[in-house]
Amino acid sequence: GLASAARAISKRDADESLGEAHRLREKGERETLIGAGLGLLGLGLVWLVLVALTVRPLGRVAAAMRRLAAGDAAVAVPETHRGDEVGEMARTVAVFRTNLAETRALMEQALEGARRTAIVTTQASQAIGQVSEGSMTQLSELRA
Repeated sequence: GLASAARAISKRDADESLGEAHRLREKGERETLIGAGLGLLGLGLVWLVLVALTVRPLGRVAAAMRRLAAGDAAVAVPETHRGDEVGEMARTVAVFRTNLAETRALMEQALEGARRTAIVTTQASQAIGQVSEGSMTQLSELRA
């Protein structure tokens, strides 16, 4: 009778609810996996952007700075064309390179001036010595 029909309807509703619950669980798992995959993809893209746009260029600028610190004024400074902080840093390093080259040129000029002064001083000293010897010789001849 009536009780059997009610049990059948109740069982059918329960089976439908259980089937819907299984479908929702599967859909939730799928969406969770898709979300996790997209999150990992986004994280990978952020890492790639940070490495490609910041870390590697900074490494190249740092290498130029090390060569400059070692005295290589002819080093090419990379990344000076950039409009961001890395480019600003690179342009500052290029200024240091220019200043090092100019300082070296001034030192070379000063050394060349000192060499010339030393040569002139030596020549003048030799000339005075010769004049002095000549005077001593004349003085000796006059006394004799």
